[in-house]
Amino acid sequence: MKTIIISLILFIIIILHTIVENKKYKEAYKDTLFKKVKKLQITLYILSFIAFFICLIINVSNQAILNTTTIILNCISIVILILPLSLNNLYLKYFKDEEKYSHIKTIVTNIYDKKLYKEFNKADINIIYIGKESPDNKIKTIEEKDIKVSLLKKNLHINTTNKKIVDKYLKDNTSIKEFDNLDNIYTIIKNARGTHDNFIRSLTYILRTYLSLIISYLLLLAAGFPIEYNLLCILSIKVLTIITSHYLYKKLPHDKDIMERKVKDKNILLGTQEIFLTTIEAFVIAFVCLVPYMYAISQGGTQALGNTLYLVTFICTQVLITFSKLNDSFFIINIIKSYKNLRLIIYTIFSIILVILLNKTTLLNTRNIELQNNISCLVLSLIPIIFVELTKLARFSTKKGKKKHELKNNKK
Repeated sequence: MKTIIISLILFIIIILHTIVENKKYKEAYKDTLFKKVKKLQITLYILSFIAFFICLIINVSNQAILNTTTIILNCISIVILILPLSLNNLYLKYFKDEEKYSHIKTIVTNIYDKKLYKEFNKADINIIYIGKESPDNKIKTIEEKDIKVSLLKKNLHINTTNKKIVDKYLKDNTSIKEFDNLDNIYTIIKNARGTHDNFIRSLTYILRTYLSLIISYLLLLAAGFPIEYNLLCILSIKVLTIITSHYLYKKLPHDKDIMERKVKDKNILLGTQEIFLTTIEAFVIAFVCLVPYMYAISQGGTQALGNTLYLVTFICTQVLITFSKLNDSFFIINIIKSYKNLRLIIYTIFSIILVILLNKTTLLNTRNIELQNNISCLVLSLIPIIFVELTKLARFSTKKGKKKHELKNNKK
């Protein structure tokens, strides 16, 4: 009864947090990305509704589960696991008006700056220079009468002083006009890209986390192992992922090469390659976490022992994979270099405290597994990290020259 009361309190806290965040950021700029996140949320709500009935049928037919209360709690836990509570207001938390700038492909200006033009070009952004003064570099010059849409996709000099000359040709929101300060717009775009990049990191973190838990549940069902998904445990993980995605990932340092990448496609939330890799990572995490759990149960260990081994391995994996995903550097280097990042330090310390609590409390149906087993879980959690590191190496080495970061940028 105590766990149900605490679970209810946590659920109320999550709902109140959602309401407060929604009111706080309701004035944010909302475009294509916002709509795609909304569609994802609706899809997950529908799936959670369907999952309740599927879970109910599977649990009732599972002879290893005889307790009606356990069956109901399992079903509710799975529903809450799929509910996109961590996605609520995630877009609003990250974006104020950054989406307006993160997809910019063309800048129209009457300011000529050869050095800055090169920096924009590195960022896959072309410049349309409007002015009577001819530039001193290899930019094609045309007259007003020669303007074509196809020419506006590359660097171009239009010999005119009419600042509205290309308005009828550039009607989408991937172009912007800047006649005051090019340096400022460069900084704005750089920050917007970094924000968008961290949003994608956060989104994949959420999907990877819950997909690995769902895969674990399905694999245990398929193997015929007794399963008891603690409702308090699921809600605790929900709270942890909300805190991590809303307050840690948002403030992660932006990649140094953020302005050396291709412009993200505004119609793609997550690319095919990114979805595939996230799914594989979730499978690897689920497998690694289930190894100690299934071994303990098959050897006659208690459910509490199996739960603790699973959760400790899971938490260790989440911490290490966060450091691994910081950038293309080796994850140990990222850990060493993060000593000045207060949020990462707090996150790591908080995760360590969680592991200690799992060993000290019985609220989540866990128990003390001693130091050597905690260390074993930590060692096992390195397996998914090795997979991620190898993936990073492959993605980095298979693209050369100008296309080196093409896949990485668009997350395809």
